[in-house]
Amino acid sequence: MKDQTKTKKQLVRELTDLKQRISECEKIENGGKRLETMSRGNEARYRSIFDHSLDAMLLTAPDGEILAANLQACAMLGYTEAELQQLDREQS
Repeated sequence: MKDQTKTKKQLVRELTDLKQRISECEKIENGGKRLETMSRGNEARYRSIFDHSLDAMLLTAPDGEILAANLQACAMLGYTEAELQQLDREQS
């Protein structure tokens, strides 16, 4: 077998390299988890500002499709968010 011909020094070097790679992967994974947590926090802050704003806000796609409407926009326009989204689809 190929591994049987390796010296102890070569095997130790390979083991050290593997441990380093594992450590690097763990750092990347932990960084990804931190980004995901930060993203969730940002989403919650955005949603709170959007929902509680005294200004009417509509979130639209580049083509003008209404993706979301806050409570103030719904009250001002006299529609629910779902109705606004549906009206937009009917006009397309």
